[in-house]
Amino acid sequence: MNNEALERLNERLDGTVYVGVVGSEIELGAARDSITAISLRPGDEGPVHRRATKGFEARQAHVEHFYRNTAHAFILLLDGDMEFKPDCLEVLRSHGLPAVSGLAYRRTYRPTVVPAWFEDDPEFRWPMQPFTAVPEPGRLYRLGATGFFCMLLHRSVFEAVEPILKGEPFVCEDDMDVWPYDL
Repeated sequence: MNNEALERLNERLDGTVYVGVVGSEIELGAARDSITAISLRPGDEGPVHRRATKGFEARQAHVEHFYRNTAHAFILLLDGDMEFKPDCLEVLRSHGLPAVSGLAYRRTYRPTVVPAWFEDDPEFRWPMQPFTAVPEPGRLYRLGATGFFCMLLHRSVFEAVEPILKGEPFVCEDDMDVWPYDL
């Protein structure tokens, strides 16, 4: 990670947003309506919808377009089959952080109320432990991992991790049974 990228991760961040929506060929009207109703600021772009067989392929296409072809400061990645409040982008953006996620629950039937969040572990022990606290509305939590369902990421995040990835894509869904790098 270069020093400039690290310094930018500690600043309060602001700027325009590219909104990328990931979905399949099946579209849910209520979800699309809620995404269309998200409040944008002048200069923001989107929502741009991409469909793919695998979500990570569409997410990677959004990230590549955002990172290589735009000057936007942030990318907001949304799942196209979820409903969002009109102020969700402003709530995420108001924190001024390089990476912030909304709250969603795992797509399972039993148990039905398990957040798609994992505990932050400074020692990074594997496997990561599920987040089990009851989330308080309006409170930020430091996480070890989460999904891309509603995530706002600043350009500096990609600048910081690009050298570590050694040419691998930014978005890769992997079962992580083998840790690929000695960091």
